[in-house]
Amino acid sequence: MAYNNSLLLIVTLSSLLLSGHAYRYTGKSIWFTNPAPAPAPVPVTVTFETTDPVNGFFSGLNLNLKLEANGDDAKIKAQVDNFCNGVENPGLCAETIVPLVKGQLDPLKVLDTQMSATLNRTLEVVAEIAKLLKSQKKPVGALDVCKECYDSAVDTINESIELVKQYNVVDAYHRFSNVNGYSGTCDDTFAELEVTNPIPKEAVDDVRQHVSKTLVVLNAWVNNQNKFLV
Repeated sequence: MAYNNSLLLIVTLSSLLLSGHAYRYTGKSIWFTNPAPAPAPVPVTVTFETTDPVNGFFSGLNLNLKLEANGDDAKIKAQVDNFCNGVENPGLCAETIVPLVKGQLDPLKVLDTQMSATLNRTLEVVAEIAKLLKSQKKPVGALDVCKECYDSAVDTINESIELVKQYNVVDAYHRFSNVNGYSGTCDDTFAELEVTNPIPKEAVDDVRQHVSKTLVVLNAWVNNQNKFLV
């Protein structure tokens, strides 16, 4: 009988274990308790950082291009610094050249661009003088002098451009050096007559600034002509 009771107890315990119920055995009795409820699942938010392979590729490409551009900028700066070395105002020389250089420094292209800009500014002053002459109520002799001066400046710039195209930079430099003298003569004429100069000062200053930039580049090329005359 004791054997049967032991067998019954073993079977009962096995059943309890398989059923998942908790139990407590006191030696005489088995107390059954329901298991505590499982905690509710806590929601978890997962954020995935997606990578667009196309945009990622072009982002990397843009970075490479930027790095390459920075390398090109350094190369250009080195070329320009070397080219401007020895001139009276190397800072103005570099400031003038750098925006005009694309890749390899080409003094001919730089001067062509800079001298053309100077010519255009001078032609604007010529046009302004023509308007003043047409609209003046009382003849002002100084305006006629200024017209001749700026016409001569235009001719001198054109001649200098042609000399540069022939790689005759020395003569172009000396010829172009006269341009600011023409505008100075215009100013002096008004001062001698004690008459206010009606030509816009901003336009005249702009011409002089462009002339100065062109001269410093011409001066640098004269100093380096053996490097660029091929």
